[in-house]
Amino acid sequence: MAKSLFRFTTRQIEERKVAAMRAILPPESLTILTQVRQTLEIDDLMTSILSHGQQTPGLAAVLSPKEARAYIAELNEIFGVAHTFEDLVAVTYNGRRMYFVLVAGHRRHETCREINQQVAQGEASFTPAYQGKYRVELRFHLTAHDAIALQFNENRHMQVPPHEEARRAWGYWSWMSRHEKDFSVASFARLIGRSGEWVRNALRFCELPLSVQEYVDGGTGKPKLPYRVLVEVARLAEGYRELVHEDLPEQIYHNWLRRAVLEKLDSTKFGRMVSEFLKDKKDELAGQLSLFGGNGTTTDERPVRRIVGPRMVKDLYALVAYVKIVERLHTAGKLGKGSYLGPEPEPKVRDLYSPGSPLKLLADVSELMERLLPHLISIARAERGRHRKRLAARTPLATPLRDLTRVIALAESLMGPQPTH
Repeated sequence: MAKSLFRFTTRQIEERKVAAMRAILPPESLTILTQVRQTLEIDDLMTSILSHGQQTPGLAAVLSPKEARAYIAELNEIFGVAHTFEDLVAVTYNGRRMYFVLVAGHRRHETCREINQQVAQGEASFTPAYQGKYRVELRFHLTAHDAIALQFNENRHMQVPPHEEARRAWGYWSWMSRHEKDFSVASFARLIGRSGEWVRNALRFCELPLSVQEYVDGGTGKPKLPYRVLVEVARLAEGYRELVHEDLPEQIYHNWLRRAVLEKLDSTKFGRMVSEFLKDKKDELAGQLSLFGGNGTTTDERPVRRIVGPRMVKDLYALVAYVKIVERLHTAGKLGKGSYLGPEPEPKVRDLYSPGSPLKLLADVSELMERLLPHLISIARAERGRHRKRLAARTPLATPLRDLTRVIALAESLMGPQPTH
């Protein structure tokens, strides 16, 4: 006979919680308020609970009227919702008016309620494993922010749609940051049982314009994109802001995401494109600092020139060649009678492909050239370049060209896209 290595009594091993107790309650007696999880899929649970019963109890906060009012006020502030005291289901507990607010186990709770409704309508029957009651652990003196932390940790076992969880994390993070001094991402990650990277990605996602966030669930007719793709475009905006010290224009978000749709890019390929763009942008800015004076921190300009120079020359040649092709097509009458520089007239095509009026881009280029011409002329003089006279001859034309393109762009924007014939 094997020797007993451990000896226990019930008192020694029983888990005792002064502020908690297990209960079996009608599911209708619990109050449901805004929580981290918004999407509840219960089909898979109904068969399981009817066959085997509710294996894992839920968790509910037991609140007095005073505690319930404080709970609601805190929850409304954290999540930006508008619950009222009248939303609560009152119960009598030990002769006192109390409120049981569900904190965790919402899928199980919704499943039990649905079964009960089907039984009442004669569409289902109770089983020996499930008799119409919900198993729940009751916790006393819980605050709303305590409950939210428990919800995040509970949801590790059954994945919540990531954008839903990210939005709730944003509200909770904002509230904690206001109420806790020197509250860090690392502290928040520990509180909700997530990694620091998960938290940073959630916060990035929630900083996106609302029109961009809609891609994650296909809102307002937009094509649906994975959450990770949206996180990558948020990283693009963050990197752009750090490099340029300006916000990424909202139209640029849409251009990137439309490309993801058209090219069927997954988050890995899309993320690689973002990284390459930010690297190129960093190199471009480093080249500008080096070529045009910089901030005094560049010790050797030659490596930067070797990176920027060849690429800039190649791109300029490509631009000149492209404009010549467009003008040749226009002269041959192959672009129709409409303005080939104006906005795309077809709405569907414009939504997918148009980056904005090329006239505006042309005006931007003309303004840039107006600023650069004096510098380029000084370089040509110093290097005794043979193009210095050509550059000098075009200096008086820079301002009129800029003004002309601005006027044409404004006129076309007021007239709207013109149909082609």
